[in-house]
Amino acid sequence: MTRSATGTLTLQAKTTLRNQLADGAIAQFTVGGPIVSASLESGVEANQINRCWQRKAISILSGGFVSFNLQTLAANDIGAGLGNDGLGMPLFIEEAVLLLIRHAGGAGVLEINPITPPAADLKWVRAHTASVATGGGLRAGGVRLWFEPGDEGLDLDTNSSVIRLAASGGDVSAEIYLWGRTDDEASSSSSSSTSSG
Repeated sequence: MTRSATGTLTLQAKTTLRNQLADGAIAQFTVGGPIVSASLESGVEANQINRCWQRKAISILSGGFVSFNLQTLAANDIGAGLGNDGLGMPLFIEEAVLLLIRHAGGAGVLEINPITPPAADLKWVRAHTASVATGGGLRAGGVRLWFEPGDEGLDLDTNSSVIRLAASGGDVSAEIYLWGRTDDEASSSSSSSTSSG
């Protein structure tokens, strides 16, 4: 079997500032515009992915937390079996290219790695990345995005691939979107074939 993936990310932030003068004239200028417009092909090199996964409707009770091992997602079943992707095939990711976490609803604040992480937690998602303690927790509709389409991506390894999501001050519904590469060596044939990778 051959498994492949492609992706498109479009991000735009644009605002217009206006000032109406006493004579009725309006002065204005625009800030921002397109920030990212990326099309990712299938593979293991820069601007490529070969694995993707998402989990919606993650319910976290106030004061509670959930953990995800982003390399294997072995304890997670999105409806296609434990540790499998949406096609029912085993999932293993060595490099994250995109990680998006969204506060989808609920009265609480969504925290990402709210405490000092144990050794197994992601090294590139530091403690208090989004927490109530630092004023950076995600309220409803809030999003955190990591995107690294370069050749090296964001490393996931056996010893540091766990991310923790917590709810503070109320229940939270969260979502995770993950794109990655199952093999970080472009010369390896396992990047595009086999169903066990």
